[in-house]
Amino acid sequence: MSVNSFDELLSIISQRIKKQDTNMRRSITPAERLAVTLRYLASGATFTDLEYDFLISRKTIPFIVTETCQAIWQELAPLEMPTPNKGKVVDADYCFTFIDVGAPGREGDSSIFKSSNFGQKLTRSQLDLPEPAHLPNNIGKPPVPFVFIGDAAFGLNKNVMRPFSLRNITTPKKIYNYRLSRDRRFVECAFGILSNRWRIFHSSIMINPLSAKHIIKAACVLHNFVRRRDYQFEDTIRWYDDMEEFDGVQAVGGRSCGIAVRDSFVEYFNGPGAVPWQNRMIH
Repeated sequence: MSVNSFDELLSIISQRIKKQDTNMRRSITPAERLAVTLRYLASGATFTDLEYDFLISRKTIPFIVTETCQAIWQELAPLEMPTPNKGKVVDADYCFTFIDVGAPGREGDSSIFKSSNFGQKLTRSQLDLPEPAHLPNNIGKPPVPFVFIGDAAFGLNKNVMRPFSLRNITTPKKIYNYRLSRDRRFVECAFGILSNRWRIFHSSIMINPLSAKHIIKAACVLHNFVRRRDYQFEDTIRWYDDMEEFDGVQAVGGRSCGIAVRDSFVEYFNGPGAVPWQNRMIH
């Protein structure tokens, strides 16, 4: 994070984390509180390490980090992660527009998605999605709905596309899977950039679950804050074309409609929407 970004962030949250000096001792300043929190998020250092770096008790640091992360989320979320609209959850600049934090680790991606506020609104058709539109150069074909791209763990419906299973897969379906994975790279890369910049995600977060939730939310909104202001250094990330064989879960509803929409994309990617290199990439 640049000095200018640090100063901007400090000016935004300082009133929320400022403490009153007393006759007994000077309070820890907002700048110190923010610096400790950012170091913790960016390095994944232990509280003992931070105690020596900042000369603040390791018993106090968890409270500082939690409180500062809460302030960061409360102030930045309306600015950097407003309510998603017109159908995007990760944008083309690898910024998050929606997150859901706090689900038990034993739950799968699809289950978490369906139980989230966003997933429930999608199921009930309450999201502000664009009207169905014609695909480019797809003359004479009906419009198709705008869709979210998921991996094989997600259920198929008219607004959520997933890859085909690799069992007895045909060449047109392989091309569809390839094209889907190319677009899904924005999501995969966003998580790679997030974890490489905020290395708290490289190890277990040794703190109580509620504080961990605040930490994760703060790191995600800081990810957006930094990407939109600082230099875009070459992020060291890898993403994988994970067209593995996995049957995933069944769709909750609208599967037949989802199949029809997916078939429309298969036809399009193998017709007017084909790109010159796609056949080479699937072999």
